[in-house]
Amino acid sequence: MVYELTKSFDADKVNAKIITLHSRLGTSLEDKVDDAGLNVEYVGCEGRVTPGKLLKVYRLIKDCQPDVIHAHMSGVIYGLPWLLTHKTKMFVTAHTTPDRAFNHRTAQLIKHFAKKHQIILVAVSQENQKLMQQAYQLDDDCIKCVNNGVDLSRYVHKEHREIVFINVGRHDKNKNQELMVRLFHAIHQKNADTKLILCGDGPEHERLVALAQDLGISSSVEFTGNVGNVQDYLARADIYLSASHREGLPLSTVEAMASSLPVISTDVGGMKNIVMDNGILVADGDEVAFYQAMEKLVNDESLRKAMGRRSREIADAFSSEKMAERYTALFNDVLLRGTDS
Repeated sequence: MVYELTKSFDADKVNAKIITLHSRLGTSLEDKVDDAGLNVEYVGCEGRVTPGKLLKVYRLIKDCQPDVIHAHMSGVIYGLPWLLTHKTKMFVTAHTTPDRAFNHRTAQLIKHFAKKHQIILVAVSQENQKLMQQAYQLDDDCIKCVNNGVDLSRYVHKEHREIVFINVGRHDKNKNQELMVRLFHAIHQKNADTKLILCGDGPEHERLVALAQDLGISSSVEFTGNVGNVQDYLARADIYLSASHREGLPLSTVEAMASSLPVISTDVGGMKNIVMDNGILVADGDEVAFYQAMEKLVNDESLRKAMGRRSREIADAFSSEKMAERYTALFNDVLLRGTDS
């Protein structure tokens, strides 16, 4: 999200510097960042927060003399020392539900600075904005909503023979790819001309590979690992699956919609804000309903394609350009109102 946002800013309006707490890892995302010419500082502050690490980031912020700070996840803690000594405002984007976005200590600090109007929380979906208002009990001015966005020009749909399910994401308990593998096994027994693609890696990856082997469907389940060309896999898919137990507004789903894919998802977080007549929402934990949704879209080609077309229409509202424009407007609004507002 930070990559898409930063490269989409109007350079005449926003001069952005990224401070990432990680070291260089040689990832495909780092290659894309380099190719885009973004101004990034890799500070190598992974792991436990220490005074030395806080000071290192503080000095980098001091070199920038920012008008505003925009923090994500653990970056919040590293931005707070600057707020203690300056009247700079900090935008904090919560990428999931309030109970999971920050630990208790960080949440209390965010609430404290938000009441002083130094922190503005940003939810990535309308549903999460409501949850944050309930959790933090803050004025509407302290909690905004900006939809995540993607570069829509990169996503197309290509014709192919098989009916292909796909999921993109970290392989972990929350993302719940195990359910997808088990239900795909049942679907594949009835329709051999089906395939499942799982893009990503994570702590559950090896167990998922073993499960596919145990179920005898290894030849029909493709594990891509972490890849930098997700759009190529989405282009040859037909149905996007999301079985997460909690979500904010995942870019991976928006990317699937931009590729004209209907979406089958659990009804969690902000999914109801993007999955409407372009897919099927089911209650988290209702495996029967999830299977029935998969079976329905496999068997009904006209519905599948109609939902796919609608996905692309909805995705047009989630472009990276619109996201950048919205954040720019928020930054400018804060600066125009002054640091004492």
